Amino acid sequence: MAWTRQEENGGIAIYVRKNLKVLDIYRSSLYELICVTLLLPSGHRFLICGLYNPPKHQYCEQDLIDCIISLMDNELERHPDSVLLCGGDVNCLNMHKFQALSGWIVLPILTYGLAVYDVSDFDLNVIQRFLDRCHKRHFTSQTVSIFNLLEQQDKSAFKRAINNHMLYAKCDHSQ
Repeated sequence: MAWTRQEENGGIAIYVRKNLKVLDIYRSSLYELICVTLLLPSGHRFLICGLYNPPKHQYCEQDLIDCIISLMDNELERHPDSVLLCGGDVNCLNMHKFQALSGWIVLPILTYGLAVYDVSDFDLNVIQRFLDRCHKRHFTSQTVSIFNLLEQQDKSAFKRAINNHMLYAKCDHSQ
């Protein structure tokens, strides 16, 4: 399943393993958005959406947000036990606005690190339970700990801050 841009080389795609049954495919004619609803071997429904939001686009950001929320809400209304996942390159899309309007937890740049500020323990536990369910249902090949990811990110950010500090060059690092 793919969505391609007519005027340029590129587009988005979702590849599905042969052992998963495709129930529905949605390709937006307005946005670079494709959604696939799968029936997993466990019997669970899984809606996956892939999105590319180009840095320069001709549509209203709010319309794109409304479209995604509508797709997800419709799936949950029909099938409340569905698992939902939306990912992609969103560029300048206002994720704070998206999170506020949808009520969903947004994990920006999960692959490259986490930018999580002012998040409660409750929210982190919700994320951890989601990640645990993903592993249990074989959506991920290994367990992922949100707390370990945050600790690694904090250490990395601290190290970058120390190494770039103006006093670092003046200190003796031979020990």
